[in-house]
Amino acid sequence: MKTPELKLKIINEINMLNTSGLEDVYGFLKNYINGQKSLNDWDSLSEEQKEGIQSAISESEKGMVLDYDVMIERLLKKYKNG
Repeated sequence: MKTPELKLKIINEINMLNTSGLEDVYGFLKNYINGQKSLNDWDSLSEEQKEGIQSAISESEKGMVLDYDVMIERLLKKYKNG
């Protein structure tokens, strides 16, 4: 299907939606568009940055996380005395 035909078909489908359905489609489109931007952002990261993020996700999934307050306390001690 060519682009103009596809756009017309999408518009016709959207025109048949009630308010709730229209809001759902809008949310879906926003999420899709924002998701595409996020993927592009990922592609612009260096390999070192990607590895750091993947490592952090892996550690988090294993339960290797620190409470925010504990982390801040440790950092303050480290850099206040350092």
